[in-house]
Amino acid sequence: MMSRASKTISIGVAILFITLWVRPLVRAVSFFCWAQQYFAETGSINAANDLRYSTTLLICYSSSLLAALVFAWFLFRRHRLAYLLPFSLLTFAVFEVVRWQPESPIILFPTYGPWRPVSYNFIAIGLSAFFHRGRKFGTKDKSARVPPAV
Repeated sequence: MMSRASKTISIGVAILFITLWVRPLVRAVSFFCWAQQYFAETGSINAANDLRYSTTLLICYSSSLLAALVFAWFLFRRHRLAYLLPFSLLTFAVFEVVRWQPESPIILFPTYGPWRPVSYNFIAIGLSAFFHRGRKFGTKDKSARVPPAV
């Protein structure tokens, strides 16, 4: 049975990541609206690149927020100290996006690869799933037992 403190911690982590991802998501939506308007006015290749880049940023930021919420769900199901590494990866991804602020028009090359935070988040979710399915130390793994032959 989960303690009340563990549930509070997981809800707090979910709220923390939602508030951290709000600013990049708002900037990405603003950049997407600007890119749509710019593409409608000019129809140039540069405007199309900006529109594609802004769409990619929106997809990446949304999936990163979803990954953070999945992590909070893992934390809600089983609270462990081993989740510190996935938590730090998720936090690093959001702070890297906040620091670089990649929501700007492309000049020659994008200033930031939009799939970087997604890769960090998928690694963190993979580690969380591994820690969630792993057995506790000092207990016998009941799922590995073979039923007796009849």
